[in-house]
Amino acid sequence: MIGFAKEKIKIDPKYFSNDDATILSSYNQQFSTIICCNLFFYLTDYQDAITRWKELLAEKGKIILIEENPFIFPKSKSVPKMNKKLSEVIRPKSISQIKEIFFKEGLNIIQEEKVKIDKCHQLCGLVFEK
Repeated sequence: MIGFAKEKIKIDPKYFSNDDATILSSYNQQFSTIICCNLFFYLTDYQDAITRWKELLAEKGKIILIEENPFIFPKSKSVPKMNKKLSEVIRPKSISQIKEIFFKEGLNIIQEEKVKIDKCHQLCGLVFEK
């Protein structure tokens, strides 16, 4: 998928990688915006990831976090073993817990949006500023 995206936007200087989100060794420049979409719950060490993202953010840079909330584990008869593995990796947090984690890392929330997905959950967008 990353290769396809790179091919499609050859003329535009965008950056893509499949680096570990806690390391991001492909980058040494600073960014005005970092987008994290449906990733935060899968991070094995979100503290390290946030620390690295802060290093990559320019002054007054933004982190846009988009997550479904509450997280709902996939339900399918074909993936019972996958659900067990997922439950070992995924560490869902509430929106208030996420805001607290980022605040403790020195990032202030400047915007929050919620869009209803269905009667059970919503998509939450959080914008944090360095």
